[in-house]
Amino acid sequence: MEPTRLASEAEAASATPAKKSRKLVKVAKVGGIVAGLLIAYAIGHSGSSSTAATAATPAAPSVSTYTKTEVSTVTASPSVITQVVPPAAPPAPTTWEDGTYQVVAAGASTDSTSIPAGTYAVTAKKTLCLWNTSNSYDVGNNIKGQGTDLVVLHPGEYVEFEGGCTWARK
Repeated sequence: MEPTRLASEAEAASATPAKKSRKLVKVAKVGGIVAGLLIAYAIGHSGSSSTAATAATPAAPSVSTYTKTEVSTVTASPSVITQVVPPAAPPAPTTWEDGTYQVVAAGASTDSTSIPAGTYAVTAKKTLCLWNTSNSYDVGNNIKGQGTDLVVLHPGEYVEFEGGCTWARK
């Protein structure tokens, strides 16, 4: 046996560096393949405690979502806004002529059928100025103030002016 060993040693000693290099390359290739297979085996069986073969489970599909936002610019054309303003109420009368009027509290709103309470005097005289007061619209022919140019009116009364005169509050 000794001679075989010596022959192998002799062969090894007499082997050229090129032959040694080729052997090392073969060993490295085989070792790399074995290492790769071991790594693949370990990865395939990681997390599994049983020795039975497990079926490969396909990975869950990956879902990607995105939101598309569209921006648009709207240019509004100028518009004309028309505001209807009712005509202003005519100013309250400041003078009264022939007619029958309801006397309202001083400062209350008046119109063509009412007159605020207060003292009135004749401002324009055409003829004999007449006036009469009553608690109802039907003042009648009872003229109280025939020829007097002053009258004091109280809320709730009615007054009638005659004679073509103009009356104003003092």
